[in-house]
Amino acid sequence: MENENRDEGVTIGEVFRIIFKRIWYILGASVVFTVAVVLILAFVINPLRATYSMDFTLVFPLQEDNIYPDGSPFFYQEIVSEEFLTKAKESDPALSNINVAKMSRLGEISITPESIIENNTTVYTGRYTVEVHGSYFTNQDQAEKFIRALAEVPVSLMKKAATEVNYSFDKNNFDNAPFRERLVLLAEEKETLLSNYDRHIKTYSETYSVQVTDADGKPVIRRLKDFRDSVIALYGESVQTELENMLEEGGYDYYYLYPETYEEILREEYNRNETEIEAFRNSFGTLSRAKSALLAADAKMESGGTVTIESDPLQRLADLITRNNRIDHWIGISEGVTGTLTKENVDKFAARLEKEYETLDRSSQWLTEVVTAVYAREMAARFDAQRIVSSGSIGTVVGAIGAFIGGLLIASVVTYAVESNGKRKKEEGSEGSKKEA
Repeated sequence: MENENRDEGVTIGEVFRIIFKRIWYILGASVVFTVAVVLILAFVINPLRATYSMDFTLVFPLQEDNIYPDGSPFFYQEIVSEEFLTKAKESDPALSNINVAKMSRLGEISITPESIIENNTTVYTGRYTVEVHGSYFTNQDQAEKFIRALAEVPVSLMKKAATEVNYSFDKNNFDNAPFRERLVLLAEEKETLLSNYDRHIKTYSETYSVQVTDADGKPVIRRLKDFRDSVIALYGESVQTELENMLEEGGYDYYYLYPETYEEILREEYNRNETEIEAFRNSFGTLSRAKSALLAADAKMESGGTVTIESDPLQRLADLITRNNRIDHWIGISEGVTGTLTKENVDKFAARLEKEYETLDRSSQWLTEVVTAVYAREMAARFDAQRIVSSGSIGTVVGAIGAFIGGLLIASVVTYAVESNGKRKKEEGSEGSKKEA
């Protein structure tokens, strides 16, 4: 009767007695189960479920214009392009296993810019959030390292671009250009240097100081204002006016354009003009107004001036006289006139332009050094937080607690089942022996 009652149910006390009897086995099994679950969670489940994100701010000169040092536009979308992803991967051997081609192709990495509205215009602040799927990384640390490396790609590209920008014009183009165009190039070069200094002064200040190398190869520290002032002193308005007058007086562009035939070309023009002038004189006859005009024109021609006469026919005559006066001054057609258009004078003028080029070219090299120093100091990727943010994954601590509790329950049930089954078989064997007896 007692055995039948025992078979009808199990008391709580008996269950706990069996469990506590094997408590160390149960705890050991639970720990092993917890470790296994945590490892699977960390290296299998979470990487497949997790999404990692980090916020950072790009700070660089000319940020308001959103351009590289060479003036080309900067697009924030480039940061998550396959090209930039590859550069980030190649920056650290620890990232070599990341499949950036697939990441880019499937669009499993994105960048979101922070923007504000100013005067009905969208303005980007330079702060970005990069979000990437966790399946590409072995762990969270690798994901963080990758995003940090990715943010440094535009930083390194801009710093490198700053060292390569040439603010001067091409020397071959300068040497092969007519003299008048060389004067224009020199003026444009000066304006380019000044405008670049103005942009950096606007961003920082006139007193912002950088180090460059002087003409003797020695390092010197100067303010942006000092560099700008040194450019103002070069190729000033008085120098420009002087060179323009020298070019006009000397006619040096004819020598440049027609080095072998310039004298022949000008002499032919002179003779054509003389023929037309003579025709004008004959057609005017004895008109006193025409005579007065011609006398005035001749007088100004002799003094080297420019003739201006009202009335179209007379003005044409005056222009021809002035032009021939200029040609005579250049190549010396009249007796006793020594022409200015000689190889010696042309070479002197070219050397003068070359000297102006060299001074501006040295200033352009300084500007490159200045911009390089500014970018080296100011260009940076600044992260808002020191750690990456993970979402969509199961926390390790929570997973470990859940796994341990689950392991205790499973181990307890298994232990009780094994113990109670063994006990039952033992009792059944004992009863069978009594019956045989």
